[in-house]
Amino acid sequence: MEASALIAQGKIKAGLPLLLEVIADERHLMGQSSDTLVDDYNLLCEAYENDDQPDAAIAACRAAIDMAKALRHESAWNVSVAYNRLGVILQRAGKFADSESALRDALHIREQLHGADHSGTVVVRSNLLRLLEIQGRYAETLAARIAMVEAARRNEDARPGELAFAHMFLGDAYDTLGRSKEAETELRRSLEVWARVQGANKGLEYATALKYLGGNLQHQGRYDEAAQIYREVIAMGEAQAASATLAAEAVICRAELGNVLRLQHRYTEALHELAAAAGAPPGSGKNAGARLAVIQARYAEAQLDAGDAPAAQATATQAVALSRKNFNGHTPRIAIALYALARADLALERGAEAEALLREALAARSPPMPANDLRAMEVEVALVTALSLQQKTTEADALRARIEPALQASASPYASDLLARLPRK
Repeated sequence: MEASALIAQGKIKAGLPLLLEVIADERHLMGQSSDTLVDDYNLLCEAYENDDQPDAAIAACRAAIDMAKALRHESAWNVSVAYNRLGVILQRAGKFADSESALRDALHIREQLHGADHSGTVVVRSNLLRLLEIQGRYAETLAARIAMVEAARRNEDARPGELAFAHMFLGDAYDTLGRSKEAETELRRSLEVWARVQGANKGLEYATALKYLGGNLQHQGRYDEAAQIYREVIAMGEAQAASATLAAEAVICRAELGNVLRLQHRYTEALHELAAAAGAPPGSGKNAGARLAVIQARYAEAQLDAGDAPAAQATATQAVALSRKNFNGHTPRIAIALYALARADLALERGAEAEALLREALAARSPPMPANDLRAMEVEVALVTALSLQQKTTEADALRARIEPALQASASPYASDLLARLPRK
């Protein structure tokens, strides 16, 4: 079908009108429901999704499901396709309960048809776990992530990439839960598998696992190692400039490199890298806005630490607006921009505004992050300052007394920085 070929090539504007004509003809010839129409409506859903028409995409998916039910084919593969795609679109729209229901329906069908270890079943299960993780529900997903690694090992010869992804997502879960060493082990295992699979032609998947490892090393305070990792991804993006997705990963890694340099108090270098990242295209697709939000937040903190609080506040305000638009749910990632803006507000002595942002950031980060994780404690250090600015002395003193011993016990260089920021009594 010409419409299908055009849509597969990404030529949505050309393929969509043709597909609608095909569907109208099939309805005239076959009636309101047929297996062919179910498949065509699945394709229509895909086309609308890629054309950034989520409401139309949702309607097409639901139409495919309703047709299958009318045909009494509720457990067919093409129905699971519709449920899976519907779940993903609803997740991006922030409709998490409906998304979870659709993904669980898709998973049930695929497990019935082909079993738990089938590649199609694994895709849906991973989508479901990512949905839960976006909501900060990492503690719920950890056991399933471990099980996915074990299952992927059984199929490693046939599907090695599946094992690499399983290690990577397990590593991300461990890292978010504050289990840094276990996270590092899983992320290095992911890289080992990708290196075997891709050989000298390392691509996007390898770069993405590297990015996760860079973040993990940064969280451990191993800044030089993290910077080396980020530079490797940047070099990959420059060497494979034709790959837009790899280039986008390189841009976010340049921002993270700038953040590492900031943490090392190398502010001129940090601003150089972050200005370059902020000025580069963040890539296309559904994650472009989210990437730009993180880049702007990192840039704001560098501006602040370099001494320009008004510029930092302006940049962080943009980052928060982008985060609220692009991060749905109780995700730790929204806290990056909230924290950056709160720090800028504190520098401008806007204690009440900072307190509200910090409480929101802390709720997003902990849980899933444990209370003694520096990513949670950095927010609490800033909260002590916000409370002190508002003369909320009793609350500030109690919070300081709780977090100061943990910061003093930490070997991370970042803990020393946080102690230096902590207001004295």
